[in-house]
Amino acid sequence: MFNLWLDDVRDPENFISIRRSYMENGLKWIWTKNVQDTIAALKTKQVAIASLDHDLGFLSPDGKTLLDIDTWLQIPEEEIATRKIETGREVVMFLIEQALDGNDYWPKTATYVHSANPDGKKWMEEMIKKYGPYNNNRGAN
Repeated sequence: MFNLWLDDVRDPENFISIRRSYMENGLKWIWTKNVQDTIAALKTKQVAIASLDHDLGFLSPDGKTLLDIDTWLQIPEEEIATRKIETGREVVMFLIEQALDGNDYWPKTATYVHSANPDGKKWMEEMIKKYGPYNNNRGAN
């Protein structure tokens, strides 16, 4: 078992202040920086706790990798609207869709959101609360 930290920039070891005491369980934190690696980790069914960021950055023109912060800061403003932005929302949607199809990849103990984006954080937390396995009202309206 391990804990999972999704964030394109912030290393979990350097952001102890974000990780609250209730998030500590003695397990190692694995750092993923994109949706693809996060989903692969979740598919192991060995994740105890996950903490997810919302805004993960822009994908490369081929749509396969996240651009590093220095590269995407240099993207011309007129090009910004044409680029796909990867978000933690995609991970939450994966978890929900898989669970509805009978594949439970939710972390065993909890899923938290540590995003500075208030709207993205709110959406992710509401979906986790509504569809996650951490309450008795999965999918209830």
